[in-house]
Amino acid sequence: MKVLEKKEWEKTWSWQCTCPQCESKLEAESKDVHNAPASGGNQHDYCEESFFVVCPVCSQHIAVPVSVIPKYVAKLSRDRAKSNTYFDR
Repeated sequence: MKVLEKKEWEKTWSWQCTCPQCESKLEAESKDVHNAPASGGNQHDYCEESFFVVCPVCSQHIAVPVSVIPKYVAKLSRDRAKSNTYFDR
């Protein structure tokens, strides 16, 4: 199959926010988005999947609304989270 046009999400997507703790104005890029996967096996323990960035000034976790994250950026974040998991024996 031939690719006619490929969107470069890593280079083009960004999201601006203000850190709620130190009030720094930030611009997050695709590579800055972290994934917190859904968890819990039953309805009482269930936690929805979420995304966040970490403030480079004070290390505060800042929630990124799912509505502003393109599907492919979310996929890249999930893939990075999976590749960073390990088991300490």
